[in-house]
Amino acid sequence: MRTILITFGGREVSLKTLFNYIIKYKDYIDEYHLYIATKNKKDIAFMENFAQEHDFVKTVYTYKDGKITYDMCYVWDNAYNNCQEEDVVYIKLDDDIVYFNEDLFTKFVPFRIKNKEVPCLYPVIINNTVISGKLEELGIINYSKKTNLLKNWKNVFSPHFENIRKNPGAVPPLQNLVGEQNLLCPIAWGDIDYCINLHNQFTNDVANNNISKYKIETWKLENCEPVSIACMSWLGSSLKRYLETYGKISRDEQWWAVYLPTWSDNRNVVFGDCVVSHYAYYVQRDKGLDNTDILEKYHKISLQ
Repeated sequence: MRTILITFGGREVSLKTLFNYIIKYKDYIDEYHLYIATKNKKDIAFMENFAQEHDFVKTVYTYKDGKITYDMCYVWDNAYNNCQEEDVVYIKLDDDIVYFNEDLFTKFVPFRIKNKEVPCLYPVIINNTVISGKLEELGIINYSKKTNLLKNWKNVFSPHFENIRKNPGAVPPLQNLVGEQNLLCPIAWGDIDYCINLHNQFTNDVANNNISKYKIETWKLENCEPVSIACMSWLGSSLKRYLETYGKISRDEQWWAVYLPTWSDNRNVVFGDCVVSHYAYYVQRDKGLDNTDILEKYHKISLQ
């Protein structure tokens, strides 16, 4: 099977770190597609230059009525329509994925190929609300403030499960059903000190060659937990079938994480033997994460 990576790009400030890993592991990558999702000319030029320098990389623009559009609804539609090839493993990496290693290709991809029934496969993602809850439960991360999303999720979601299951293709805003505070954890998503502590712990462990502590047993998401899709994988043939059955993707994170596994009665999975790191949710940037040295730490690691 071929392996194609995609990114909705993006910001040079974090892409420069991600691109270091793309080059480091280019022998595993058949194609890398950068879907242009920003109007910032400097960021676009950075992506275009990267694509020109590497023949397996290409930029992809989205058009509406003959003009380029940056509307994410159209960009998502364009990307997912292009990601249905037979015999292809697709991996989506957000433009602020700032750490991964060879495990993504030597362990994660083979598991993806073998487990065709899994709609959406995740690695262990550092700075991911749901996965942070699991790492807390296991005692892998510790902080004075605790997350609550994972603990509360089954109770807030289960009253809506049957209605969602019986209405395939309908994607009402999930926060309207479960409440925003139950979808966006005020600690793991909204507390900047929690985020800084987590990144500092992780980068210190990377520096000390201690990544294995974040590896967990592979976790089937029985309650359709809303794992953020900063890094995830699907099979092209499966996505083709999903789109034919349920219609086009809207609200892509909620579609992949919660609605699709509910409609299909096949659960998403976190593959526990591969770890990646996600830099920031927008609220964490708004609250000052960019004023720390964390992104610089990740960039230095990517150069090693």
